[in-house]
Amino acid sequence: MAARFAVELDIQDDKTRRDFASALTSMPDFRVLPPGSSDSPDLVVMDVQRSYRDVLERAALIRGHAPFAEIFVTALHIDADDLVKLFREHITDFVELPFKDQEFKQALDRFVKRREQTRLTRPQKSGKLINLMGTKGGIGTTTIAVNLAVSLKKHNRSKSVVLVDLDLQFGDVALFLDLKPAHSIIHVARNRERLLHSEFMEGVLTEHGEKDTKIHVLPSAKPNEDLSQLQPETVCETIEALTAMFDYVIVDSGHVIHEITDEMLNRFPSLYLVSTLHLPVYRNTDRFLSYLSHHEDIRIIINRYRSRYEEISVDDFARNYREVFFTLPNDYSTASIFLNQAKPIPYMSRWGKLAKAYRKLAAQVSSEKP
Repeated sequence: MAARFAVELDIQDDKTRRDFASALTSMPDFRVLPPGSSDSPDLVVMDVQRSYRDVLERAALIRGHAPFAEIFVTALHIDADDLVKLFREHITDFVELPFKDQEFKQALDRFVKRREQTRLTRPQKSGKLINLMGTKGGIGTTTIAVNLAVSLKKHNRSKSVVLVDLDLQFGDVALFLDLKPAHSIIHVARNRERLLHSEFMEGVLTEHGEKDTKIHVLPSAKPNEDLSQLQPETVCETIEALTAMFDYVIVDSGHVIHEITDEMLNRFPSLYLVSTLHLPVYRNTDRFLSYLSHHEDIRIIINRYRSRYEEISVDDFARNYREVFFTLPNDYSTASIFLNQAKPIPYMSRWGKLAKAYRKLAAQVSSEKP
């Protein structure tokens, strides 16, 4: 059985560190992170090197990269008043030195019980998956994914929204939102055994927006990350975990069908297929729909729609293929501001035609059954 909890040992004394590591190794639920690991810990054990103030400063640094980790402190002695102050600052346990195996394992048992209680009391959602795929690159699939995510949040601020970038080669969601994420979907793949722990997933996601308009983002792989670590089963498990945490899960699946997108469609057959009515894109759409002919749950979104100037009409498209679910108007100037300034369209003038279209799309999507 894979270890469920990753532990970082921030302990200077070699013998003490070895004692803690040995105890953790003997418990199947735990694994010790090597020094310098990029993985987020679930638990950090730190020694008291100078004072309780030093501990608080180090704890603040830890919470910067692992906001949901618990922190234990260990020392030969801590003044009772200082220990109370530490507990008030959410240091969750104290392990006294010299090291005693049984006492440490009792502290770990308390940690596991707290985590299990959090998992049991957290309400499980049955979120709606909105999987977007373009029939060609450069037709605005990522633009739609980003602005639909923001629009859904603004449409119903009590609902939670997460945006997942599955455009593995050219994922631009983070760029479009001017985010500098600490983690990507590859971080999830490397920690597959922790997928069911919402604290881990929340620590991996990057936030965009403020307060009641905040959405969460799971970015695509970074340029230096190994895509071979990302397997179809892991991606599907990630999506399942997110639908249990969020009301809406919007996925930008890019414009290339590969083994991951194939498995996604097998597991989650609903798809929003993005196209335009320009002839080269129309031909690609024909190929996509032929390949996906065994999938019934496909909705067509026509982007950059110009009602009087299109080479092919919406009616022609419907006669040849299927009904169009939604059309987004062509508004080059507004789209350019979004791309150049990383300012989502719903945050611009609410009376602009694109902003109104996204509000209408969010309302239409949210009114459908999951």
